[in-house]
Amino acid sequence: MILVTLSRDADADLAGILDYSIAAHGLAIAEEYLRTIHETLVRLSDFPELGVVRTDLAAGIRSLPTGEHRAFYKITSEGVLVVRVLHKAMDSTRHL
Repeated sequence: MILVTLSRDADADLAGILDYSIAAHGLAIAEEYLRTIHETLVRLSDFPELGVVRTDLAAGIRSLPTGEHRAFYKITSEGVLVVRVLHKAMDSTRHL
């Protein structure tokens, strides 16, 4: 099992997802949705190569769907670094 960490951008993405989800769907659904994303990220500690290699975005970037979002991450010597968590409709090339 390896360490999974969040970049500042990924942490801000998750805060934004929570805020939006609370406003749109209520606290209970928002918390459940964030748990789903968290479970996906935790899986990376056991299976860091689970995501698809995204050489179209940047060297070393992988993506993994989680709910209506995608986690973008890098495998590093220290573990997994989640760089962004973006809605699947967003243009990831503009945000990575």
